[in-house]
Amino acid sequence: MKLSKVLQHTRYELIKGTLEEEITGITCNTEKIRGGELFVCLKGECIDGHCLVREAAEKGAKAIAVTRRTACPFEGFDPENISVVYLEGERQAISELAKGYYGKPYDEMITIGITGTKGKTSTSFMIKNILEKAGIKTGLIGTVHIDTGRTDGKVYESSLTTPEAIDIYEYFSEMTHNHCRAVVMEVSSQAIKLERVYGIPFDYAIFTNISSDHIGPREHRDFGEYLNCKSRLFRQCREGIFNGDDPEAEKIIGQSNCRITTFGFNENNTERIIKYSSVKRAGVLGTEFNGFFVPMPGKFTAYNAMAAAAVCRKIGRTDEEIESGLKSVTVPGRQECFTVTGKETIVIDYAHNGMSLKALIEAMKVYEPKRITVVFGCGGERDRNRRFEMGKAARAADKVIITNDNPRNEYPESIFSDIIKCLDNTEYTVIADRRMAISQAVTDCIPGEIAIIAGKGHENYQIIGDKRVHLSDREEVLKCIEKVKYEKVYI
Repeated sequence: MKLSKVLQHTRYELIKGTLEEEITGITCNTEKIRGGELFVCLKGECIDGHCLVREAAEKGAKAIAVTRRTACPFEGFDPENISVVYLEGERQAISELAKGYYGKPYDEMITIGITGTKGKTSTSFMIKNILEKAGIKTGLIGTVHIDTGRTDGKVYESSLTTPEAIDIYEYFSEMTHNHCRAVVMEVSSQAIKLERVYGIPFDYAIFTNISSDHIGPREHRDFGEYLNCKSRLFRQCREGIFNGDDPEAEKIIGQSNCRITTFGFNENNTERIIKYSSVKRAGVLGTEFNGFFVPMPGKFTAYNAMAAAAVCRKIGRTDEEIESGLKSVTVPGRQECFTVTGKETIVIDYAHNGMSLKALIEAMKVYEPKRITVVFGCGGERDRNRRFEMGKAARAADKVIITNDNPRNEYPESIFSDIIKCLDNTEYTVIADRRMAISQAVTDCIPGEIAIIAGKGHENYQIIGDKRVHLSDREEVLKCIEKVKYEKVYI
């Protein structure tokens, strides 16, 4: 494709070369350059793409797009046969650039965006499972992975909840090639702020909830900005589906310009959650509401499932199809339940802040367990307040095992000490090795107990120092269960 066509939707200035250059792809990642690409200089939190143009040129990029006029992209060298353009509008321009290259693949699919502080991942998996059970092949973009519907079943690792615009368009394009008829996508407030979804029209957008989170130097300056970013999604969708019970819902609805549906327990909602109850079946903690069963615990599960049901009804799915999808859904690292004998429950969850951990423990108490044990840690070189908040939340458990969770270059003992300060009289043990901590929790699990392994969820790595080492809570739990079963039978 000629560079001129790639640039058809953008405002640009040709600095060097020709617009007749043939482009084989577009990317803002030098690792993806194979030869003939347009390299887009994107300024990120840690790396400025304007500093990587020499590398891009040496790897075979045929054109460079800069987004800052003051940038001197070649730092003293002037490679031949490379065109350079300046893009006006920076991040919005990058979205328009992606549209110029990939076209409008979203027009060929039902597009569903989900935003909120909590529940995006679970809701997206619920929607995908309902639609696919109903025969609608559905792509997924989110925190756990990216699924473009490949015939070999391969999914892509996700490094961001919502990828950069160029990557989103590439994934959309692959989905249409793989005959996906719908796509469900987690849309983070940071992605909205950084214009990653600029210009993408969503058929449906879901608001799950909002609370004080993601506020800091690298994210949002205050709660007002955070809420405003969430609300922007509902100015680029056809229909918005809102958790009407959330205290901030009216503020977001007030800033939207789409058709509105609300859901929740309160009577003033368009769609109500009724006949809600918690159910335990052979170690699986589940939720029932409105005649649906979901094999995941907690009131928050009912909210997520109701959001999923609401959007699927809009798409024309029946209650029978919704029931089939909800009762068989699994979400990696989100309230995943395991058991040894059927009398105890081990729960793996991504809860990695005080609010999430508190809500999870409260949800477990509804099942009246004989004991609740929580295994968790906190990331190093991150906001110190998070470890205090998680320590306070953990006081609601009967027993706590403190362990590592991405200590990075911080001394684990410092993290443990901060957590312990908030535990008051709660019984606790420190087992720095996360594998050993999980093993201890599973081995000591008694009939009627719920053991929570919190913080990592679907992640399969741990960052210790500058190294990223393989560690999966799920794998460790399954190993321990097999070990306990073996010992019960043969020893």
